[in-house]
Amino acid sequence: MLKNYTKECLGYGWKAHLSNILAFVNYRADLFLVNFFLTPAATGIYLIAVQIAEKNMDIVTGNKYSAFTPPFGTT
Repeated sequence: MLKNYTKECLGYGWKAHLSNILAFVNYRADLFLVNFFLTPAATGIYLIAVQIAEKNMDIVTGNKYSAFTPPFGTT
């Protein structure tokens, strides 16, 4: 029984892990390409610019989202 359970968990786990790896590569493909074609210093500047833009988008969309949706648990 334990052997079957372990086999079932590993059968699911490797698929989930592969999915996470592919999602990470898809999310950061631009960084890999910039690093391939430019210098490490240029890649660092690009990464900082992307992080600033992502933080600004999180602030803008996060506030807008919380303003238009009620908190959980209210009826």
